[in-house]
Amino acid sequence: MEDIISVVVITYNQEEYIARALDSILMQKCSIPFEIIIGEDCSTDNTGEICARYAEQYPDKITLFRNSPNKGLLNNYFDCLMACRGKYMADCAGDDFWVDEYKLEKLRTIMDEHPDVTLAHTGYAVYNENTGVASTPLGYQPEAYIKDGKAMLQDIICPKVPMMIQSTMFRMKPLLEGYEEDTALFRNKNLPCEDMPIFSVLASRGKVAYIPDVTQNYSVGHDSLSNNVDEVKQFHFVRRMAKLTSYLAEKYGIDATALNECLRIKAFALIMHVFRTNKPELLADFDNTIQSLHIQTDTKTKFLRQALKCKMLWKTLLCVRKAFVRLKKRA
Repeated sequence: MEDIISVVVITYNQEEYIARALDSILMQKCSIPFEIIIGEDCSTDNTGEICARYAEQYPDKITLFRNSPNKGLLNNYFDCLMACRGKYMADCAGDDFWVDEYKLEKLRTIMDEHPDVTLAHTGYAVYNENTGVASTPLGYQPEAYIKDGKAMLQDIICPKVPMMIQSTMFRMKPLLEGYEEDTALFRNKNLPCEDMPIFSVLASRGKVAYIPDVTQNYSVGHDSLSNNVDEVKQFHFVRRMAKLTSYLAEKYGIDATALNECLRIKAFALIMHVFRTNKPELLADFDNTIQSLHIQTDTKTKFLRQALKCKMLWKTLLCVRKAFVRLKKRA
């Protein structure tokens, strides 16, 4: 591994955003070199052509992989990771963008000064694409810290509020060690995301550092993997997240009480997604998930599950919900 920073950008059908993301990386002012590895996953819009123009303009900085056929999120991401040359790695989703030109330098400095830090991250803002407004996310922490990673594992895997680990830099060596130890964790298509396994592996192998500077805008207000307007897709995403949470909790010995509470919350989210889809066939998937993960559902989840047994009651509840939503919009 070379004394450089590798930045991974994976993208699919993000022609409206990808140039913004790449420009925000290219503006970085850093005392060591950085490379950009783009995984363009067989987009059906102009994303690939835009990436190709950037790769042609910055041949010494950008390596572009134009996948054909589509690899999917996990294989695209980790294939890019395997192509990285740096001892440090950062990433930027194709629809997000950085807002601090010293982001890489700030994170690199922390990791150089503290060799036992395996994961460093900064503050970030939630950027609404529809309004153009960036706001502080739930759980924002105003104070810098360096903490023992193992002590943070429960909050990473079973958070009481969403963890603020978004704008990150990783130390490649311990990440690759974790990857070799349990490759299936990273490559299993039945698990939904790349970040939780990475954060867990790195936290288990060192310390986690944080600075509160807002260096990234996390994009919402449009369709994406974790912010999907399709209730069926979102149901399957949350279901896979529940499986990943259970797997990581067992792997790292997370407290059973904390795991059960986290899974109960996900179970309620699942039954709400089923309710809003009005698709009875999803009830079997819901029941199988509850049974296979041994989730002890709470009273409201049990009530709604029972209510959805009656098609007429289900239809009535949907009408009530639609009326409530209309009133809320008018208020």
